[in-house]
Amino acid sequence: MSSPGRPTLYKPEHASRARELCARGATNPDLAGRFGVARSTIDLWIASHPEFAEAVQQGRDVADAIAVESLFTRVTGYNRPAEKVFLYRGEPRTVTYTAHVPPETRACMYWLRNRRPEDWREISERALAEQAQQAAADAALRLEMDQAEERLRRFRERDAASNA
Repeated sequence: MSSPGRPTLYKPEHASRARELCARGATNPDLAGRFGVARSTIDLWIASHPEFAEAVQQGRDVADAIAVESLFTRVTGYNRPAEKVFLYRGEPRTVTYTAHVPPETRACMYWLRNRRPEDWREISERALAEQAQQAAADAALRLEMDQAEERLRRFRERDAASNA
């Protein structure tokens, strides 16, 4: 006996296609567009079809691994083969050499802030503590100055009253 409601559009072959798409960076809205369904349907398929959920996760794991490798390459720099063509005695010559691409500063900062946040966040804990300590010292100094101004005002009032 079939269940009530609209028949599902899910097919077992969707799992392998979802794995391929997710390995290339597809998100749930992307999958919904490819399969011609609503995003909520993709969420439902992930929740109700274990093979589909596993395929989506496997694909995303592949995409994440590629992204991590790319970021790491940008953080550490890399060598790549290159060619240079020049004229030697009127004849074109091609020379193959290895070009070094240096690390990218922003990639390094991103990597370090995420991997070592205690050492590389925008403002370190130590700097935050120093700022708080300075703010407390400033507040205490302002309080002392306000109290001194109040004493001076009372002194001047008493002095004016005694001279009058």
